[in-house]
Amino acid sequence: MTQAEFAEVTGLGTATLVRWENGSMNHTRAYDRYMRLLENPEVMRQLRELACPVVSRSNLPKAVDDAGGSSPTLEDACVPTQAASLCTGALCKRLHELAMRLERHTFPIVEEKIPGNGVYLLFEKWEQSHGMDRIVRVGSHRGEDNLVARLREHFVKPNKDRSIFRKNIGRALLNMNQDPFLRQWDLDLTTREARRQYGQLVDTERQRQVESDVTRTIQERFSFVVLPVRDRSERLTLESSIISVVSLCDECRPSGEWLGNSSPEMRVRESGLWQKQGLYKQLTHSSLVAMNADLDELEELINGDASRKPRSVTAAERLWE
Repeated sequence: MTQAEFAEVTGLGTATLVRWENGSMNHTRAYDRYMRLLENPEVMRQLRELACPVVSRSNLPKAVDDAGGSSPTLEDACVPTQAASLCTGALCKRLHELAMRLERHTFPIVEEKIPGNGVYLLFEKWEQSHGMDRIVRVGSHRGEDNLVARLREHFVKPNKDRSIFRKNIGRALLNMNQDPFLRQWDLDLTTREARRQYGQLVDTERQRQVESDVTRTIQERFSFVVLPVRDRSERLTLESSIISVVSLCDECRPSGEWLGNSSPEMRVRESGLWQKQGLYKQLTHSSLVAMNADLDELEELINGDASRKPRSVTAAERLWE
């Protein structure tokens, strides 16, 4: 956090901070007690939320329409002056809270319960943030109605070259044991040319064993929820925004026992996420407002679903094998 951001969050003047740092002015007793309180992460979290309230449709300024009524407008929202990164903590907490209200899927998975299109949020056993299960991966898909197929590539199909998530899990398992097979595991044999050039270098039997270990680890440790988003462009934009927000959130840090701590990939270890792309992107305030609007829609969907009678589960529902 920069000095300007710290001043914005705490309400302390930048000039005061400079004088304290260069020794030209001493703390008063009240300031001394305040600074001691700031050492508490929970106090800082609450101050950040106060300094950067996340805009939602319910608290946007009202615009008068032609009929004399009023409606909220994103364009007229009061824009906070501090850096957008200060908003990510509150927005990330809201995302986690809403995710806890969505149906959680574990293996084996009922395919009929998975939307055809959407953004998935992965959770891992024993990982916590904001006082609840921590998001450890964010993903989506490009093909229309292809979400279930994408999830199969992660949870079922033994092909790490079709799932970077599987490849990263395998890297951590191998590196944890200082297994020299890691070098072969890192080879990408997706193309025919790559298979021709490197295929003979790979111990195929060992690769099958590692793929089996990866499958077992994912099926036993991971669960997920889905944010339904049909439009491809909106889906990919939301995926990118969530990755940015979660990776920038100070509270979304891995535990000391997290499997990803054994990853040879520095960005995985540092971010606490099973991915390397799209991390730490600074979002504009308009992007944060747009993401919060998406969460508003999700909350409306959750509240609507909660008011319906539970769907009866039929014997025809197919489980993944």
